[in-house]
Amino acid sequence: YQGGAVPGKRLRIVSIDDIDHEACGGTHHMIKNLGELGFLKIVRRETVKDGVERIIIKCGDAAVRYVQRREKILRDVAGLMKSPESQLVRSTERFVNEWKRLTNSDRP
Repeated sequence: YQGGAVPGKRLRIVSIDDIDHEACGGTHHMIKNLGELGFLKIVRRETVKDGVERIIIKCGDAAVRYVQRREKILRDVAGLMKSPESQLVRSTERFVNEWKRLTNSDRP
């Protein structure tokens, strides 16, 4: 929650002693516990302003579809690189280094 009109009918304040205080007007008040959300995947984080971060998540079926799409991309890239997924970073580093060596060797 970043001020202005509260998106729902309630604004929840969570306090951890004197360490941190958070205000949230999100949809969490529609559920009784996090288990109702099912599988949860953090997608990214954004800095809103100094000391304020937004965490973007996907839950339930949307989280499963997101992970499945990412895994397909990983499999496709591994196939293009002709490399097992477990070696994909190493194979990509070798490819990039070789490409840099070959493109730089053409320069005087």
